[in-house]
Amino acid sequence: MKRFNGEEVYPGLEKTDGNFLKLNLFSLLDHQMNKDAKQNAIPFVSAIINNGVKLNYSDSLWYAEAKCNITYKGKPKTITLFLCPERIKDNKFRWAFCGADGINGNLIDTEHKSAISPVEHEIHFMELQSIFKNDRQHIFGYRQNDYKIDQLSVFLTLVYAGQINFISVSELKFHFFNVPDYRFIVEEIGRRGSNAGWLITSFDKLPQTDKNKYINNLIKK
Repeated sequence: MKRFNGEEVYPGLEKTDGNFLKLNLFSLLDHQMNKDAKQNAIPFVSAIINNGVKLNYSDSLWYAEAKCNITYKGKPKTITLFLCPERIKDNKFRWAFCGADGINGNLIDTEHKSAISPVEHEIHFMELQSIFKNDRQHIFGYRQNDYKIDQLSVFLTLVYAGQINFISVSELKFHFFNVPDYRFIVEEIGRRGSNAGWLITSFDKLPQTDKNKYINNLIKK
């Protein structure tokens, strides 16, 4: 963030250089990104400079995406968690879970459809006792067809029930939406040379009017 904001300087650059901001930002781009991205790097960097964009931890327009290794009922699994900065009070912040992916179909069976007899209402839904006792693994199959499962709520419930154990974060990336009409991703690149560490690995044009929809699709899968 400090390099992006011009507070830290890429080795060899001087703040007195008229192109300092542009060159400092170019140093944050992954030089191994695809050719099309490189060709669009100049307008992307120009949009940052022309709009005076600065990054801060307290911003509400960035999200962490963490690919996690876990065990579910003792078996190794991989899920993705999304986190975002959230103000608690005054100027205090925290990272908070805001989305999850990889729960449906990976940890729980969401495709299986189960049925309660159409005459059960006549006998006070006595079948529920059997379902809760003998068919818990298919409980999601009894929901209404158009009811969408909130994967984060299921994840939190499974953790609370002691069925998920955390092992490690295997991949981490950050999604930023601070630049007008753009989104970009930052990842840690481990390789030799100066073009390494936390770099902008991709960026795309994204109209301001579409950002909220994109974010909702990203974190509420």
